[in-house]
Amino acid sequence: VLLLALARPEATAQVPREQATIMLVVDTSGSMRNPDVPPSRIEAASEAANAFLDQLPDPVRVGLVTFAATPAVETVPTTDRTPIRTALAAPQLRGGTAIGDALVRALQASRPPGPETEEPPPRAILLLTDGGSASGIPPLAAAQQAREEDVPVYTVTIAPQPSAELEQVAEVSGGQAFAAPTGEQLTSVYRDLGSRLAYVEEKRELTSWFMGGAAVFLLLGAAASIAWFLRLP
Repeated sequence: VLLLALARPEATAQVPREQATIMLVVDTSGSMRNPDVPPSRIEAASEAANAFLDQLPDPVRVGLVTFAATPAVETVPTTDRTPIRTALAAPQLRGGTAIGDALVRALQASRPPGPETEEPPPRAILLLTDGGSASGIPPLAAAQQAREEDVPVYTVTIAPQPSAELEQVAEVSGGQAFAAPTGEQLTSVYRDLGSRLAYVEEKRELTSWFMGGAAVFLLLGAAASIAWFLRLP
């Protein structure tokens, strides 16, 4: 037991991030009506976003930005999932696609209030869109700003063809790009990202576990010895 205590064995466990903020950025341009991802791109996106929310631990704050020609903050970061689900249930589709503007707006909305701290809570952006940007700030410029603020952008393309621009946005920002041309794949991607963004690996000592286990064995041994000696003539 003493040797186990001195060795201080460790194991890696996934624990929920404390005070993490994730911004959902959802494309609500007219092309999201396309039914090539049944029942439509926007409905598949909404269903997948809800699946993503289901995977997140309660302490994680989530905000929602929708965008077409201009971005709109539907919900500021909050631990209450209800307003996000409500907004996703009835998105207003409009013309235009300004990905860069939407990313910058999401960065602004995700910044913690009050004075800057030495180690601010982790932030990430999850961008869901079906195409390239058509106006506004260049997406790569927004991705560079995200990188400077240490906010990775994870991009999900739901069109049949992958987007090189979205792959670059993810790479520049320090995130990762995914292609999900079907509703089922999209939901799977969201679930995977929910785990990646909301949990962090943490080293935990097993000393107490080993000590507790060793103590149990010692007690069992003692009990057996007592029983044995009591049976001696």
